[in-house]
Amino acid sequence: MILGRKFWAVLLMVVLIGVMINYSTVFYWTSQIAAPVYWTYQSRDLSSVRGPGYNIRHHASVGDRLDEILAAKTNYLALMDEYFGAALVPPLVIAMEKGELNRQLGDGYSLESAGAYQSGVVLIGVDSNVSTDSIVSTLVHEMGHHYVHILARGNYPVWYTEGIAQLMEYTLLGRLWFDGIQYKDYYKYSMAELTEDFYGLNQVSAYRQAFDLVLTIEKLGGGQANQQILRDLGRGSDFAKAVESHTGLDPDRLYEHVFGMKIK
Repeated sequence: MILGRKFWAVLLMVVLIGVMINYSTVFYWTSQIAAPVYWTYQSRDLSSVRGPGYNIRHHASVGDRLDEILAAKTNYLALMDEYFGAALVPPLVIAMEKGELNRQLGDGYSLESAGAYQSGVVLIGVDSNVSTDSIVSTLVHEMGHHYVHILARGNYPVWYTEGIAQLMEYTLLGRLWFDGIQYKDYYKYSMAELTEDFYGLNQVSAYRQAFDLVLTIEKLGGGQANQQILRDLGRGSDFAKAVESHTGLDPDRLYEHVFGMKIK
């Protein structure tokens, strides 16, 4: 999940300037600076461990899970570098109790969150009863957002980054937080609804659809389509054109191909 409206209030003036110049470019680069600065300040009183490839801050209450967090981040970061064909600057990771994480989100999301991503910063919720598998899944999911955001330079719809984050869980871990592979009888939102109000939808259905769409993109492009689409997006390409270029289908036709439903 991507952290929402609280943070962006800090950037209001910069965004207004960006609209007059080049919204997407200015917004991306300012967020890349502002988000780490904001969260570094917010976590200034937390314990910190850092080394080659990692920078982790954590509340004292989750300190006993630090080794699990560090091992998961180290192990899967290398695999994700290989998958995306890019070695990125790793995100700052801030670990806190799950209840505190959801208080920090506080933006009306309909799904209780185990993690969130914001322009170079990963937040994860870790309680004493959270399993190691859950910690790993959350980190892989949120780091998936990191690769999408950096490679595409912020130029993507929400459903696409949520789909790729789930694809990372499925590809690297062989599991998802829902059984979206066997069961297809969930509610189908339109492509317009997925694009315009993703977090306002029923989250199980929306996340399932996002995963199905991205997995199909991957298959249609012989396993390389998403990597190529992300690079096109990072160069400023239109999303619909980038998808069609590497799958042969624009997003509307892709939707019809996956769900067997005509776009009205």
